[in-house]
Amino acid sequence: VLEDFESGFEGLESKLADTDPSYEDVLPQIEKMQEPLGYVWGVAGHLNGVKNGDELRAAYEENQPAVVKVSSKVSQSKAVYDALKKIEESWETQESSSASDDEFMTKQMQRAVELNIR
Repeated sequence: VLEDFESGFEGLESKLADTDPSYEDVLPQIEKMQEPLGYVWGVAGHLNGVKNGDELRAAYEENQPAVVKVSSKVSQSKAVYDALKKIEESWETQESSSASDDEFMTKQMQRAVELNIR
């Protein structure tokens, strides 16, 4: 799962550097990549909490640095940051002439971008 995430994320970073990204090119793609890792690590954390034993604890402790490293890659990625800033800037220059449902969705996406830039 970690290897899949790392290779997928490296591909995404390359793609973001070579294109003019849209919202759909960034955050939804990252979420899709993070889902399997989050699921597996959540199960491991749960088992570690409820059925802690030497073997499980050793496996958990062995993999924790790699999971933290991969998670940090996303939050510290310059390519992702630059893409999100471009998206944010494009929204600032656009005129708002959409229906209320579209406007609501746009505001939700803008908030997600804003929170991920911080």
